[in-house]
Amino acid sequence: MDATMGLLWDPARRALARWGGGLVDLGITEEGVAEGYGMSYARALVEFAPPPHQTRESSSDR
Repeated sequence: MDATMGLLWDPARRALARWGGGLVDLGITEEGVAEGYGMSYARALVEFAPPPHQTRESSSDR
């Protein structure tokens, strides 16, 4: 349940999951990712992620 709710509270997580699946579909290996293939997209998504300690309750206090 917590993992599902985490997806709702963090839109970047869902996008990262799709991004990872897309890389697999394209045949990109771990070595390709280590070389930086597709990493600019992942780095940009990190900017949208909530802080690690943020919960639904703390985000509603804003």
